Order: sequence, then C-alpha cells, then structure tokens
Amino acid sequence: MAGSQRLRAVLDTSVLLSAERRSLLFLAANGAYTIVIGDYIAGAAQRFQRATRAGIRALRCISN
Repeated sequence: MAGSQRLRAVLDTSVLLSAERRSLLFLAANGAYTIVIGDYIAGAAQRFQRATRAGIRALRCISN
C-alpha cells in the first residue's frame, strides 16, 4: 500500500456521550480519522442531550 496509512478504530457509542467527545470530534474534524455516525446513534445522542437539559431545568426549578 503506497502512501501514508490512516489509523482505524471502532469507538463505542458511549464515547460520544462522554466528556472526551469534544476531543474525539476535534480530531475527526482535523482529519485524524473519519467519523461515521449512524442515524440510531445520532438519535440516541440527541435524546441524551434533551434529557440532560430537561433534568438540569427540573433541578433549577426545585432549587428555587
């Protein structure tokens, strides 16, 4: 195989919900690897973010 070889990895869905996701997305945006996210995983991430926001709002209401 001529040329440079690209790093290949399989990342568990949970890393996209973890604190490290920004670093992983930054590396993908800078060409370190290609990120492929299926519709199911993207939907799960969106549901998690909505639930987290709703939980924070509920906690704010309780504390006031």
